[in-house]
Amino acid sequence: SQTVASGVLTVTKSHVIVLPESSTSDTVDSIVCAKQKAGDLLVLRSPATNTITFDNSSTMLLASGTRAVAPGGSLGLIAHSATVWHELWFTAATS
Repeated sequence: SQTVASGVLTVTKSHVIVLPESSTSDTVDSIVCAKQKAGDLLVLRSPATNTITFDNSSTMLLASGTRAVAPGGSLGLIAHSATVWHELWFTAATS
């Protein structure tokens, strides 16, 4: 699990359960990954009681302006470069 800190999600693994900084929801404006390289995959999930919103930004190029990942949902990203992620898939919540 990784906790959002002032809108920034710092990841160290390819599969991350994203925790809000406080309350039950939070927004991620950017992603930081020290060892990111082109072609890396990143799976982001929300825990059972939280909703995490991801905003399209200079480090996350999403197919929509925002992606709200509710419990059971996920956001899949692929690294385009050492600093930019592109959306591969999005599921809002468990169907």
